[in-house]
Amino acid sequence: MGVRFKAIRFADLRDRPPRAWLVDGLIPAGILAVLFSESGKGKTFTALGLACGVPYGWAWGRTVPTRGPTLYLAGEGAGGLKSRTDAWEAVNGRPVPPDAVLIHDAPDIGHPEHQAEVVRAFREVVPDADPALVVVDTLDRCFGEGDENRAQDMRRFVRGCDALRETLGGPAVLVLHHVGHGQSSSGEPRERGSSGLRAAVDRSIRLDGPKRPNLMPGDRLALTFVKVKDGRIPPPVSLTVAEADVPGGTSLTVVPADDPAAKLARLTPDRREALAKVADTLGVEPSRRVDVERASGLTGGSVDGFVIAALAAGLMVDNGETGHGRRLAVTPDAIAALSSAENAPESSGSPEPDRAGSPVLPDTVVSAGDS
Repeated sequence: MGVRFKAIRFADLRDRPPRAWLVDGLIPAGILAVLFSESGKGKTFTALGLACGVPYGWAWGRTVPTRGPTLYLAGEGAGGLKSRTDAWEAVNGRPVPPDAVLIHDAPDIGHPEHQAEVVRAFREVVPDADPALVVVDTLDRCFGEGDENRAQDMRRFVRGCDALRETLGGPAVLVLHHVGHGQSSSGEPRERGSSGLRAAVDRSIRLDGPKRPNLMPGDRLALTFVKVKDGRIPPPVSLTVAEADVPGGTSLTVVPADDPAAKLARLTPDRREALAKVADTLGVEPSRRVDVERASGLTGGSVDGFVIAALAAGLMVDNGETGHGRRLAVTPDAIAALSSAENAPESSGSPEPDRAGSPVLPDTVVSAGDS
């Protein structure tokens, strides 16, 4: 007989370890999950932040207890990933971890030969560790010749994801996907294609953003968990779109909405530069408007616009007075965000987490220069 099954007692389950988390409270380790949204709402930005953060031990504003290498299958939008990773580095103040691995192709996930090639390519870069996360960007590009509306073809794709998980040591697999034309039974947007996808995944996460087609700095995004196979549904996770100067122009990245970097993201690059000059010159000391103007390098209406924007973002405060008695001050959040954006650690690998799960960065720093 070629087929053998193993039976255990239900009581034996007591001896199994408790569930481990990839992202604390949000994504369990080793699961199959889908992140879906309309086109242009930031799926790639959001997933890229996850893939870059997991080796450091933090992502989406949470700790990552099961940290490790990551593998990103860039079947879509590969040409823009350099500028996006540059923006991630600039905003987060640290380099992309060396064990975040990218495959610049669109493998057919359901094809055994393609699965083997994905594993080979990853092992060539990281030979001695299993990934904690695999991102498939997107289902459409990595689906092969099948029809995602057919349950049989969707099962083939899901089995391919399961095969990758088994061969790569049990990482979580996050599949990026698009919203379908129909709605779920609750009237909410659902994943495009066969309903077999939602039935198969452990978690389904919808990414919502602004109604307009393109993201802008300061836009708010929300991760809503619409399916959780085990446990309570987490509350929505709020994210903010941040902009950074990168070689050749500017690009975007995504940060937690309560992160100081999210506040900094609400300023245009020229106003961020002005804020940095004010912080360097005046620190957090309450100062006259004329001193702020002199330190910022701006004049006239430009400094007024800068002050209004910085106050609205919570990066500066005033004493509530008018005229000569008015005093303005840079906030500690602004100092923290500027410091993070301007300093990046030299790293030959991911830093070790402290006891709370947050990364402990090296003391030596160097100056950091369609989803």
